[in-house]
Amino acid sequence: MKALFLRMKAFGCYLHETSLNFESLGEHPLFLITGNTGGGKTTILDAMCFALYGKATGGQRSWDSMRSLSAAMKEETFVEFTFALSGKVYKFYREQKHYAGRGTGEEKIKETNECWTKDNTGEWKLLESGSDKAIREWAEKLLGLNCEQFSQVVVLPQGDFLRLLMSNSMKKASLLQTLFHAGKWKILTQRMREKERALSREAGENLASKNSILERESSSSGEELGNFCKEQKIKISELIKEHEKAQTELERQNRAYQLASALDTSQKMLVSCRKEQEESSQRAKNAAEKKRQAEAFLPKAEEARKKADSLREKRGSLRMALEGVNRLQSVEEHCQKLKKQVEEQRKVKEAAEKEWNETSARCEKGNAYIEKMSETASFLPSLSVQIEQEINKNAAAAVAIHLEKGKPCPVCGSLEHPIPAEPSMILQALIKRRKETEEAVEKLQKARKKLKQLEQEREKARDLVQSAEKEQNLLGQSLAAEEAKIEELSKTVQGNSSAAELKSVLEEIERSISDCEKMEKKITERMQLAQRSMAAAAAALESAKKAFLSAQETDRRALEAYHMAYGEQAERPNVEAIGKTRKEAQDHVAELSAQKGAALERLQSAEKSLEQLKQLETQGEKLQEQYARVSRLAKLLSGDSAMKIPIQNFVLGVMLDEILQSANLFFADLSGNRYQLIRATEESNGNARGGLDLRVLDAAAGGAREVATLSGGELFLASLSLAFGLSDVVQSTSGSVRLDSIFIDEGFGSLDQETLDTAMNALLRLQQSGRTVGIISHVTELESAIPLQVRVGKLSDGTGTLCVKTL
Repeated sequence: MKALFLRMKAFGCYLHETSLNFESLGEHPLFLITGNTGGGKTTILDAMCFALYGKATGGQRSWDSMRSLSAAMKEETFVEFTFALSGKVYKFYREQKHYAGRGTGEEKIKETNECWTKDNTGEWKLLESGSDKAIREWAEKLLGLNCEQFSQVVVLPQGDFLRLLMSNSMKKASLLQTLFHAGKWKILTQRMREKERALSREAGENLASKNSILERESSSSGEELGNFCKEQKIKISELIKEHEKAQTELERQNRAYQLASALDTSQKMLVSCRKEQEESSQRAKNAAEKKRQAEAFLPKAEEARKKADSLREKRGSLRMALEGVNRLQSVEEHCQKLKKQVEEQRKVKEAAEKEWNETSARCEKGNAYIEKMSETASFLPSLSVQIEQEINKNAAAAVAIHLEKGKPCPVCGSLEHPIPAEPSMILQALIKRRKETEEAVEKLQKARKKLKQLEQEREKARDLVQSAEKEQNLLGQSLAAEEAKIEELSKTVQGNSSAAELKSVLEEIERSISDCEKMEKKITERMQLAQRSMAAAAAALESAKKAFLSAQETDRRALEAYHMAYGEQAERPNVEAIGKTRKEAQDHVAELSAQKGAALERLQSAEKSLEQLKQLETQGEKLQEQYARVSRLAKLLSGDSAMKIPIQNFVLGVMLDEILQSANLFFADLSGNRYQLIRATEESNGNARGGLDLRVLDAAAGGAREVATLSGGELFLASLSLAFGLSDVVQSTSGSVRLDSIFIDEGFGSLDQETLDTAMNALLRLQQSGRTVGIISHVTELESAIPLQVRVGKLSDGTGTLCVKTL
């Protein structure tokens, strides 16, 4: 890869758009990037790395860290890097824009990521655009390096490599870990140590669990717990035998108690049944006596029934009489209402006839008035003709009669009429008469309208008279019919008492009938109750006799069973004494059951604990084996061995060997085949970790010596060789393409003039090998030694700028 062009804006200290054309520096140049500290020298390398991978050198800083702090929100930040690779030209472009969201004003960000290539016609062709990841993958695909590897190969931190040469193994491991990103081996060692500690904790927990089980079981060892289980099994076997013996005795006591209890129960039942039979016999006698007493009242019940029947017949007659009296009274009341209605209807008819007569008279007067007004109105046409003739004789007078104050004259338009023309006496008389006639016509119209209303009212009055007359006739007919009914009903109820008297008699009869019915019902119910009581008593007596016979048989069988078990001579048993003996047997069995259960539970707990103990011992043995292996491996990884080389140092040593092999090609060439760097292999003293110490093989001295014995210039050549060795190893192991551009960052500040000359000769030889070499430094002596320079500086606003100068 060969750098061609770099362009950036609002990136780091470069607020304004700034560009660097590497092609203007010439073919495979050796140039110096110089300027004050913090002026933006390393930012040039950061921009190249950022365009490719979206992060600055080292892979740490992103957009947030690289955007210029003084950039306004509307200003975009971008980097663009163009380079040549395998005969093709590529361009990587990244941009970030800040803008205010519509409506909310919230700051939002838009990013652009693009990768281009030039085709055969020299036109740019888009390879990829979109996400940061997609463009980064294109860079890794083209260069064969990720961001961290690119930083190691292109940017050589000269100061780091000088410290690498002079430091001991421990410090060298820290530096190489940073350069090679070999922290994973340290992490592996830490994890192995953590696993060692975890296994140690598990082993401790295993031992604590075993001790807890032994303490819970009150045993000092697993063997003692096993012996306890054997002894417990023997004890349980003895308890089972004793329990079976006690159970047999309890069954015997249960049988004895069962027989005695059955005999005692049958005896008590026999006594109870005998008593119940005697009581049932007495209840049967009492029921028969109550029946005899109830039969003595039966004649009174028959007498009450007959009396009630006679009263019911009399009640029927009185009810008919009362109904007739009530009907007569109702008809008489209705007759009075009809008379009132007839009188009221008569008054309505008279009022209607009066209204009709008055309306008819008014209609006649109205007709006469209309005839008179009609005659007057008939003169209106002739009057209009006469007035027209008079107007034609005097036109001014005709206009004057129509003038009104405040209204314009139809002839002159004036609103004032001071001297109007006077009409003739004949015209005035005719106009007056026509006005009277017109008033008569208006009255005629009103009179005709009024007459029409009067005629409608007269028709209504006539209809009302006819309706009232018809209603009066109907009421008269109804009244006559009701009076005929009164005459007929009066004959029927003649000689009867009043309705009030009849009601009083009926109420007395009702009370007497109710008393008779109650007496009859009471006597009948008493008789029925006596009959039921007697039947129930007889049934109870029969049931008591049967129960007594059954109790006798049950007592006989219970006694036979007891004699069969204990002999004919055995006396009746004492149930309480036998029950007490049975209770003692039950308690003994329960106690043995509890002892057996507790022993079984204790045995089960002990056996379970013994099994857990065996599992824990097996687990503990496995943990000890694992711990031994892991502890041994952890010690080897951490360098607790004879060589005292941790795994990280070992891996770094292997990688260092590869770097030394490549670096020695440069170092031998730069030192005239005198020096080579080798790794010390002797064991370290004390607790110090080794494996990374370096020695210098001096061909002139014929042996190895300490690196610190090299002169300043020789140390610079050695560190520069290491830097180029690292670059070549990273490129070869990553399978990347050859990088023709290399940048050396600092490391020149402590060199004297002789060493600086030696370093410059070495760098010129590297340039002559076909590489572009850029040196980042603020050392003044280099400015005179390297005429081709990229100088960084600051503008008046404090932002960065750069320019290419040749001294």
